[in-house]
Amino acid sequence: MLLMWVTCTATVADGAIQRAMTLVLRSKPRNPDDPSGFERYAELTDHLVAIAGHLQDVDGMRAAALLDDCARSYCSQAKYAPGMAAIDRALSILEQLDESDDVGIASALSTQARLAFGLGQYLAAEVCLTRALKILHSMHGVDHPHVAATLANLGMTQSHLGQLREAEATLAAAVEIKAEIFGSHDLAVSYPLANLGNVQRKLGRFAEAEATMTQVVDIKETAFGQPNHEVAFALTSLGAIQQENGRLQLAEETLCRALKIKENLFPADHPEIAITLGNLGIVQQLQGRLGEAESSQFRVLTILERSHGLQHMDVAGALGNLGVVQHLQKRFDEAEASQTRALGIVESIHDRSHVEYAARLGDLGCVQLDQERLSEAGCSQAAALDVFEAVYGPSHPAVGKTLINLGRVQRAQGLVVSSRESFGRAATIFTEYFGPNHPLNELACGLLATSDEPFDQRGR
Repeated sequence: MLLMWVTCTATVADGAIQRAMTLVLRSKPRNPDDPSGFERYAELTDHLVAIAGHLQDVDGMRAAALLDDCARSYCSQAKYAPGMAAIDRALSILEQLDESDDVGIASALSTQARLAFGLGQYLAAEVCLTRALKILHSMHGVDHPHVAATLANLGMTQSHLGQLREAEATLAAAVEIKAEIFGSHDLAVSYPLANLGNVQRKLGRFAEAEATMTQVVDIKETAFGQPNHEVAFALTSLGAIQQENGRLQLAEETLCRALKIKENLFPADHPEIAITLGNLGIVQQLQGRLGEAESSQFRVLTILERSHGLQHMDVAGALGNLGVVQHLQKRFDEAEASQTRALGIVESIHDRSHVEYAARLGDLGCVQLDQERLSEAGCSQAAALDVFEAVYGPSHPAVGKTLINLGRVQRAQGLVVSSRESFGRAATIFTEYFGPNHPLNELACGLLATSDEPFDQRGR
């Protein structure tokens, strides 16, 4: 009935649009991120777009704010394309207003950045956040919670773009602002601090990253007084860092602690349990406990398929992890099937230019290499490399890792010069990012030093 009012305004009495807007406001769920309101927000989006066609009859700022909420709801469901359409309309409305709404524009830009980030459009997200930050600086100055929150999001985006040193500086600024406003041990500080720890991890400074994430856990435990979901989230991140630091036993203990907390808080098939269990499966894999790792990753896949459906990015990630374990068990056909299905999911949600597509394609190429399907393996790794270079630039660690995989294929094909070029370029990337003593750099240099040896003597 509401939509009929909107589309027939040429023949209805004056005030119909305002009444339609009132009905939308009354039926709007309170929280766009609450799953119970997702369906209603989807219904409201169509009504709001129609209402927004009559800006002379409605409060444009309010219509834009409601579309912003709808876009956030779509983002929480990983439905990025309809969310982007909603937020684009919101920004269009705000730009048509006679009186500028800087608050609304900054909010909409932040939402647009979230959606672009979800679509893998990290450069676009960076542009949105930079523009939002400029508006917030003009409104609040440099030391404001909204500025700190936007800096934190910008730092995450820079991290995904491979701008790790810029990300570290941006996140450190966010931490500093929040610590100055709230105190260094306040809960608000823990969120950008956790992201800072993850950047330190990516930079290969594992001990520093572990210390940072331990501080995050301490803050959350102090703030909440007892184990809760926030503590479990932080413990999961800490366990992942400890795993990358090679402290596998400690990582397992940390992740098991996080898993126990979550199992006491959530149903057995809750996605949050899957997150921690997936990290635990990686630790089990690295410990050589492949049967346990497979069981963990299969349970993760089952949980996510039930909670998110079969076509979801988290399901693709779980399939990729399961495929790696199957590969290590030399069950190549099953590994290929898992990675191929993951590729199909990513392509259906994004496209072949998304970094997650490249990640899955690289894993598939590794399977093809061990199946001695060298031409296919080379094509897979080359295509993955193209995507990573297009998104991150030529000197990102993901590019370096893919160069190692490509170099292995080239060595198996007897292309010694090409393999040396790939290993050498990877070593240069890792040295630039991590320094000479990082495990990835040592791996690349070791492969470069032995690249003249026959492939079947070096193993895979």
